Amino acid sequence: MIRAAFFLVAFTCGICAVAGCKGLGDITGGGGTLPTPSGSPTATPTVAPCHTLNPGSNVVVVGISSQIVASSTAPPFNSIAGYGLGNNAGTYSAQSTLIDRTSAGGPITDTNVVQFTNVEIGSSSTVNHSAVGFPGDAFPSSPYKFPSNAGSPTNDQIGSAFWSTGRIPPPTGSRLCFSQVFKLKRGTYFFGDLDFYNTATSYRDAIVVGTPGPDR
Repeated sequence: MIRAAFFLVAFTCGICAVAGCKGLGDITGGGGTLPTPSGSPTATPTVAPCHTLNPGSNVVVVGISSQIVASSTAPPFNSIAGYGLGNNAGTYSAQSTLIDRTSAGGPITDTNVVQFTNVEIGSSSTVNHSAVGFPGDAFPSSPYKFPSNAGSPTNDQIGSAFWSTGRIPPPTGSRLCFSQVFKLKRGTYFFGDLDFYNTATSYRDAIVVGTPGPDR
């Protein structure tokens, strides 16, 4: 049985804190892990620029890693893997989670913003990861042909238009790379990893954005 453990990602202090970077502490998963990714299919893939974590209290952080194990959910999601909800304190779920809640437990609404980060460490610490939006209201059949621009950061809103984080590089030393900040539009949006969606690991997840409450 996979227990709901968390990855510990500790903030570093001093100049690193000023620069917005994070140090990786001991990262331990609960239960088994996804198969270790073998790397991107291209020899020299383009990678997205590293952004820092948005300081706003409304940011939802999503970690991507082979150590974030698969879980089963209700239809139409069925099975998700590789993506886990994080928080501003630097912890990331070791079991994949539907992205429908903030780290505080409230629903995600269009008043929130989202950033993705690659938390791959250990033997897979050279692997890039991404989140690329799918059209429609379900995960597409595999193999799925991604748009030609999926390898680069595209758009700054998760909504009706195509969006992609591009390939996010793994941590360098104590520094995590974050995607661009995505604004949100009400709805449910399916996404997957450009390089690993069509593999047995099938990195995939969905974000559910609801309606803000009356106190908006």
